[in-house]
Amino acid sequence: MGAFSKFMMFVLGAVAVVAAVVLLLLGGGVIGSETLKAVSGPQWSDAFIIAGAVVIVIGVVAFVLAFSKSGQAEIASASSSGAHMPSRNTQANGFVTIPANSGDIRVSFETIKSLAERASSKVEELKTTAISVGKKEDNLYLTLDVAAAPDTNIPAVAERLQKEVKDYIEGVISFGIEEIDVNVSGLNNAYRKKIGSYQN
Repeated sequence: MGAFSKFMMFVLGAVAVVAAVVLLLLGGGVIGSETLKAVSGPQWSDAFIIAGAVVIVIGVVAFVLAFSKSGQAEIASASSSGAHMPSRNTQANGFVTIPANSGDIRVSFETIKSLAERASSKVEELKTTAISVGKKEDNLYLTLDVAAAPDTNIPAVAERLQKEVKDYIEGVISFGIEEIDVNVSGLNNAYRKKIGSYQN
């Protein structure tokens, strides 16, 4: 959900709270009939009409945002993901927005994937087979599927891979990465042959 969506939801929530407080005060008798008569005069009618129109506009915008494609994509992502990734948007056409002095800079998920591929190539013990990029609100997540060289200390090398990818991407796009998951899906026997060729 973007900044505009959050703002509209905040305004809608504030209006709902004010309306609820007024109703509670009316029901509890705190607001008496004299107060109601004072605010029911003709001088207040225009103000009430404007306030009502604003509430209707806010409600319509909130409904549009709730049922827009981006909202549906986040809901679909939440239902298809596990408990570990409840609502990350992993669409291939996503992007991150970086504020700048002259306007926003958008970097696509595909660009981030390419940067991750470049950084992961520095860790030769792990061969990256697939990369996915996701975003939840303002947090960026990556998942790397890798094949490990035989006889490799997988936890140590995977941590090195995470650091390489995180440092490189954050240095290039100036956008923080919240988490990098590494899935070791198999062994890279080709790397073993490469080591053997150097030893012979």
